[in-house]
Amino acid sequence: FKQFCDDTTTEKQRAVKHAEEAIEVLKADISKHASDATELTKEIAGHDEDIASWTGDQKAATKVREIERADYEAMHKDYSE
Repeated sequence: FKQFCDDTTTEKQRAVKHAEEAIEVLKADISKHASDATELTKEIAGHDEDIASWTGDQKAATKVREIERADYEAMHKDYSE
């Protein structure tokens, strides 16, 4: 019975040591991924700002084109008469 207990104890100690090593690796992975998530969140915020700026530029350009089209159509109507 003592031999069984000694073998089991050794096995369990080895399993605990292996599990502790795995826990350390997983903690490091979690830390790295959390850091990556923070960095990517900042990048996304920058891209959102770019998109908002481009959308504003597009709306302004569309208004200018609408005004220019209205002027063109008025001028074309005058020349057609």
